[in-house]
Amino acid sequence: MAIIKTIVEVEGRHSGFLSTYEPLLWFHKDVFSRRTQGVYDRIAPDISNPEPGEFGPVSIQHDRLHKAAWLDRNAALMSASWGKFQLMGYNYALAGYYSLQDFVSAMYKSEGEHLLAFIQYLTNLSLDEDLRNKDWETFAFKYKNLQDRAAYTRELTLVYQKYADTGA
Repeated sequence: MAIIKTIVEVEGRHSGFLSTYEPLLWFHKDVFSRRTQGVYDRIAPDISNPEPGEFGPVSIQHDRLHKAAWLDRNAALMSASWGKFQLMGYNYALAGYYSLQDFVSAMYKSEGEHLLAFIQYLTNLSLDEDLRNKDWETFAFKYKNLQDRAAYTRELTLVYQKYADTGA
């Protein structure tokens, strides 16, 4: 239980839902650009652009997703990171879903669904063994593409220790 609480605290810091009851998401214009071979880069650079970043506020992410969905629905849904654990839509099968639509529907249901998808994702990437062994360094190396994996490893270790000390 301490391991699960650690991952939830570190990776699921924010609520999985907005005040509008829509799932938290971030629309990645660079992913959409890649998934559509750059076809929309010139006409819609705000949602299709090979350069990562420049998300804007969370309040406009669903609008960006809807705009992209008018152009290419599947590419748009795959180009968003969804829910409490920010799983990319293109990882729907790794998250345990048979279709992209099943995944998206689950992201609208509950944070419990977000957690189940995240656990399945970690299991399918064989990261669950690293977690069970509390091998935070190996987990960090495999899971995160970070410049400072040492800081991420320290954070995981400290948060785990907090829960382990309380018997959680």
